[in-house]
Amino acid sequence: MTSPTDTNPGFRNYAFISYSRRDEREANWLHKALEGFRIPTGLPPLPDGAKAPKHVRPLFRDKTDLEVQPRSFVEQIERELAASRFLIVVCSPNAARSRPDGSHYVDWEIRQFIQAHGADYAQAHILPVILAGDPGCGDPERECLPPALLELGPAFREHNFPLLKDLPADRRGQTEAREQCVIGCVAFLLGVARTTIYDRHLRAQRERMRNYLALAAGVALALAGLTGWAIVERSRAETERVHAETERNHAETARQVAEAEKTRADEQAQLAIQQRDLAEKQRNLSETTLNFVTGLFFSIDPEVAKEREVTVREILDKADVSLAQPKAIPFPMSEMCIRSVLAQAYGKLGLYPKALVQGQAALQVAETIPDFKGDPVIARLSNNVGFWMDNTGDSDGAAEMYAKAMSIYEARPEGADPVEFAQLLDNVGNCALRIGSYPEAREMMSRSLELRRESFPGDHMTVLQSLNNLGNLEMATGAYAKALPLFTEAVEMMVRLNAGSRESVTVARIEENIALCQVQQKRFPEALATAERAVSTLRRLFKEETRDIANAINNLGFCRAAAGHNEEALANYEEALAMARRVAPDNLALEASILDNEGAALTALKRYAEALEKQTEALGLRRSAYGEGEDHVDVAHSLHNMAATQVWMGRHEEARALWEQSLAMFDRVFQGDHPDKVQCLDCLASCLDHLGDREAAVRYRERCTAMRERLQKTGDVPTAQEDNKMPSQ
Repeated sequence: MTSPTDTNPGFRNYAFISYSRRDEREANWLHKALEGFRIPTGLPPLPDGAKAPKHVRPLFRDKTDLEVQPRSFVEQIERELAASRFLIVVCSPNAARSRPDGSHYVDWEIRQFIQAHGADYAQAHILPVILAGDPGCGDPERECLPPALLELGPAFREHNFPLLKDLPADRRGQTEAREQCVIGCVAFLLGVARTTIYDRHLRAQRERMRNYLALAAGVALALAGLTGWAIVERSRAETERVHAETERNHAETARQVAEAEKTRADEQAQLAIQQRDLAEKQRNLSETTLNFVTGLFFSIDPEVAKEREVTVREILDKADVSLAQPKAIPFPMSEMCIRSVLAQAYGKLGLYPKALVQGQAALQVAETIPDFKGDPVIARLSNNVGFWMDNTGDSDGAAEMYAKAMSIYEARPEGADPVEFAQLLDNVGNCALRIGSYPEAREMMSRSLELRRESFPGDHMTVLQSLNNLGNLEMATGAYAKALPLFTEAVEMMVRLNAGSRESVTVARIEENIALCQVQQKRFPEALATAERAVSTLRRLFKEETRDIANAINNLGFCRAAAGHNEEALANYEEALAMARRVAPDNLALEASILDNEGAALTALKRYAEALEKQTEALGLRRSAYGEGEDHVDVAHSLHNMAATQVWMGRHEEARALWEQSLAMFDRVFQGDHPDKVQCLDCLASCLDHLGDREAAVRYRERCTAMRERLQKTGDVPTAQEDNKMPSQ
């Protein structure tokens, strides 16, 4: 069996203290007493030959030592248990019993320690300290050992464990009993006999007492000498009276100095109060956040989750419901942090409406905290809320949030954090891109890339992000020859960051963009190969259905349709649609995109009725996603594509009405000229020619020509999508 004094350079903690929250006061005392116990000198070498330390510390106690970060506390506890040489268990009926919700923290921590170190090692390195109850008695009301300790067997239970129970009534007796408990714990941790520690401890106490007596004798002699000196000095008192007036002046000066010292002391006292208040806030934040997250994970009923995995979405939704309860989180700081983390998690899952709700709530709470007025925290939350508004179709609201964040950063004398500010610039640029303000988008994205290259001179994910965003901008403006080098540089950077491997979700996503560029350049074989590689990479990495795979299959279908392989494209769209409905039922925008693309392929196959059915369903989903009656570029595109299908069916009046609706929405969504407006105007003019309304056709065509010429001067004229063109008559 491994010796209790084994040393391991990997051990960060001398011991981990496990206890029930209801025994927190005694656990706190034990923690401080053990770390403060001075091990006597002169001990013989320990069983492993090592020299005895001066103290047994550090000791980890989760209440005080857990990090206050938005990460899993379970991972932290597991890490600290693995890094602890010993496990000290404060044993009582409270520690032995599970909580009403079924959770059993102490038993779980014991089992994690055994799992991390091995049963043989753990049995010799677990120290129960009996606070109350009787070990191994079999009575559920008096049993003090958690189930994991009972499972170690009778030999373990029969050890003479240190006691903190049945303390004497008198203070002196209590002090001695507690001291014996501490000595017993130290003896176990060092692997030496309790009597050895106790004898050395008593000897050290006696030595200190002798030193104190010697010091007292010296002081007495000094006092005797001073007395004699005082008798002599009395004779000189009359002479000293002459100097009294001078001393009085000195006293006045001293008084003034004392007043100044008092003022400084008052200032220091005020600072101490502020530090105390800050510490209290941090304690409340830590405790409240920990309890909330703990409740989320340990309240998951194993019976409910039987034979299935509990998803992240389920945990997030449970947190969402919990936060809806009145005064669920009593401390604003904790509520802000928890809601912000929830919002980020929902956003990573693509659930932008839910992310927006939690993000707005976090921002609202933060604005009630006086310390956060004009703070980067408000700017950071405003930036996030703007991003989710932008992704739910509220471009105006997003712009307002971005402006708010920008004003806070620009008002700070020390300036904004370059990393945070670059992200804000990126978000502003993407918002400008969505509303067709290409010059502003290019300015913001270029500034973001410049800041990120300055902050991270080498390869970095944020630099890669800026390159991809600029590539999307160039692709949106039809500058595919400019977009491709940006996407290629981003892929090469990601491969370097990934140790030379192309097996990366990021690489696959960027390759989807590359494939779309290659399609627009009529490089269909390359586009298909790139899109197929992206799908294959994502399937290998995820090994199960995901939203990313569904979107990649959708893009592969688009490439096949563009190459004229519409039947194969339809198969891709059907697979992507079924997968999206299974793994991302709330992502209406993705489902609508697939249906719209499917409609285009059906139109190419002259299956117009089916195409119109798919496009109509896509329109309904987009209106549901962005709000009934709300303007959005995707809704305008749906109207545009439905109009084109109506023309193929010979329904020119219906097509006219749809194009007029589409054009009106484009005018409201986009600021000034935009390529989508050019396409819509061109199609509407051709439709009016067919209906014989020459005057209106000329009016729209003149507007189309003028807008195209202005866009050509800026280079912002993309190649028209084939399925969006007005069919020839």
